[in-house]
Amino acid sequence: MLENLADPLSVGKRLTDSPKNIAGIGLTAQQGAWSGLLSARYVSHSFFTAQNTDVVEGVPGSYDAHTIVNAKFGYEFAKGVKGTVAINNLLNTKAYSYFLLPGRNVTAEMDFSF
Repeated sequence: MLENLADPLSVGKRLTDSPKNIAGIGLTAQQGAWSGLLSARYVSHSFFTAQNTDVVEGVPGSYDAHTIVNAKFGYEFAKGVKGTVAINNLLNTKAYSYFLLPGRNVTAEMDFSF
């Protein structure tokens, strides 16, 4: 924050709901009918208050720094028929972005394209 006449104590602080660092990386692979994706995303701590006084993490209402890892595996059974299984939050990371982020969950899909 460069200037704020409404809240002078917020000058020099980070903008609210704006993490300092966000990074992501992904790896995809395919071998024959098999395919896979492994990805990770890091988000640093965010502030909810303009004066950046909310430094606590791990409780409801906080904005935690966290890394979430996801995986997706697929198999092409026939031309135009592919099944996939995705595991989100593979490491079951517990973090808050005001509310508790979703824990590990699994989804499956069948894709028919003709």
